[in-house]
Amino acid sequence: METILTHIRAGAFPHVAAEAAGVGYSTMRAWLTSDRSEFQEFQEAYMRVVALTRADAEQRVYRTRPLQWLKVMARSAPRRDGWTPPLHARIGPVHAAPGVDS
Repeated sequence: METILTHIRAGAFPHVAAEAAGVGYSTMRAWLTSDRSEFQEFQEAYMRVVALTRADAEQRVYRTRPLQWLKVMARSAPRRDGWTPPLHARIGPVHAAPGVDS
């Protein structure tokens, strides 16, 4: 489990980190969604490592490509700002209902 976290912290995507550690991605997903107490520490560490890795990447973009950072910050998703398609791209353009002036 520690090897998976180390790979993610170094920038590997979770499925690649699991496979590089010799664990199937479906097995890792089972650990992450399990209610068993033996996986709680891994679940918490996984969330922390993913958040720290993303924060590092976002901060690097902020420092090295501020205009790109601003473009990304202007995007949003429900309860999650950041690296998602703009809202209108996901749901399509918003049009007024028939008979309503826009």
